[in-house]
Amino acid sequence: MDNNDNAYSSLGDQAKKIDIALHYVSGDMEKAKKMVANSYQDMVAMKGKFSSSSLYGSFLLFFNKYYGTLEHALFVVSPDYQLESMNNREDWKIFEKEIMTVRNAGSASRVNNDFSDKFQKGFTLTFGKEIGRLIDKNDTTQIMYLFQRFMQESTELKRIEVDIELQKTSSLQMELDSVTSKKITLKKKDEDEAKNSSGSLPSESDEPQVGINGVKLILSGALVLSPIKGKHISLINSGDKIMISIIDSAPQAVEIAKAFNAYDAEQKRIDPLPGRVKSVNYVDGVGYKIFAIIAKGIIAKIVEEEGNIKVALDPAYQSSIEPDEAKSSSALPMIIGLVTAILLLLLFVVLVLL
Repeated sequence: MDNNDNAYSSLGDQAKKIDIALHYVSGDMEKAKKMVANSYQDMVAMKGKFSSSSLYGSFLLFFNKYYGTLEHALFVVSPDYQLESMNNREDWKIFEKEIMTVRNAGSASRVNNDFSDKFQKGFTLTFGKEIGRLIDKNDTTQIMYLFQRFMQESTELKRIEVDIELQKTSSLQMELDSVTSKKITLKKKDEDEAKNSSGSLPSESDEPQVGINGVKLILSGALVLSPIKGKHISLINSGDKIMISIIDSAPQAVEIAKAFNAYDAEQKRIDPLPGRVKSVNYVDGVGYKIFAIIAKGIIAKIVEEEGNIKVALDPAYQSSIEPDEAKSSSALPMIIGLVTAILLLLLFVVLVLL
């Protein structure tokens, strides 16, 4: 009986791990199974410590090398030089606990929070992509140089020295073993309870949400119109590639535009970006609500009240579908001519018989 209980418990733990992994890999079951087996590691634990003319500190960063995003950051900062003795060669789980021990023993929580805010605000998507590129090359020296320059600019520290150790890990290991990272399990539990009590989730829950199914960022956008060659908004379907104007004022919007070479620095303007339509729905009293994928994990939300407009398609996408449309339109006159000839022939036969 005990063996059966243990077997059921093991199966339950495995199912729980699969569910967590699925959350982080946007529902990809193959990747989720690999993550549970520890053969798909999407994260890098960056164990760092630094010294400057006025402050010492240590940090643990969970960096998603595929998205180029900072998932979680933990800092301890103090004018006490003894922080230099912290060992960032240890396993990240031990290093995390050591940071928390030092934080709990100190009283400079405001300094820690201020430093963390400046650091995370400065950690842009462009910087993340560059770090990801260097991680792929295993160039730790260049990574430390970039962090040194970045921390001088974002935190205004002087004569800073940085030491960083990299350790491969996964979102699942962060979720299960990190004592400080934000967890997803409570959110999932709340959703399950809401589903069980009402039979279905509210309609808003069907829309993309940050932190669910791999969505990292949702930006406000607007449709680019094309009165001549565009596609009528009522005919837009999931999978169509349309042109989008980003109208969001968030700093991340500019960084994303720069990453796609779509930012005009002189005019301080974001040029239109292509996006693949994820969903399109018409809501009475609101208009068309469209969600489009700009890049992996980055989605544009568009609300369009006007129902009689034509939407500009991505030029590359439009050119790929135009040959089929042209072929269909060129065949139409031939079909009409053939039908006309058959009708005239039938009319001639009838007249001869009469």
